[in-house]
Amino acid sequence: MLDVELSGHLLDEREASQYPGVSPGPHVKLVVKDTGHGMAPETLGRVFEPYFTTRAVGKGTGIGLAVVHGIVKRHGGIIRAESQPGKRSSFVVLFPAAEETSSDAPKKTGEMPKGDERILFVDDEKLMVELNQSRLERLGYTVDGHVDHTEALTVLLSNPHKFVLVITDMTMPRMNGDRLAQGIDKMRIV
Repeated sequence: MLDVELSGHLLDEREASQYPGVSPGPHVKLVVKDTGHGMAPETLGRVFEPYFTTRAVGKGTGIGLAVVHGIVKRHGGIIRAESQPGKRSSFVVLFPAAEETSSDAPKKTGEMPKGDERILFVDDEKLMVELNQSRLERLGYTVDGHVDHTEALTVLLSNPHKFVLVITDMTMPRMNGDRLAQGIDKMRIV
C-alpha cells in the first residue's frame, strides 16, 4: 500500500542551499510512503542509480527511480529518499510552484489534433504494446506493435521508410532500446 500526500512547501534559503541548482521559494511537495520493510543505508545511497536493483535477475531493471529522478531534476525539482531497515520508505519530491497567471482570452475547445502517420511501437510487455497501440490509434495513427525486437526489425527491413516514428522500450531482453535504435539508424542510412 502507498500513502500519497500533496501540499505546498516554502523552501527557505537554508534548505535550498542543500540542493545545487534549486532556488528558495514556493514549491509543491509530493510525499509517497510505502508499507515495506525499509532499506539499508548502502541501498538507500544507490536507489537513484540507473540499473541498480536489489531484485533477482529478470525481476526488475532498476530503471524506474532513475527515470523519476531525471524527470524531477529536468523540471527544476528535487527528490530524496528516506528509509531505515525495518521501517517504511518515503520519497519526498519538491517541484517549484508555477506562478499563477490570469488570462481573459477564451480557452480553446474542440477536438485534439489527429495524426495520420505510421508508428512502430516495440516493448517486451504485451500489455504495454496493446495499451499504447490503442492510445495512439485513437489519435489517428496507424501503429504496428511488437513484443519481439526481431519481428520489429524484420518489418523495418522490408521498408525502412515506412514509419515516421519508432517508440521502443529501453530495457528489453536480448536487445535494449539503444541497440535497436542504432540498428534502425543504420538501416535508414542505406
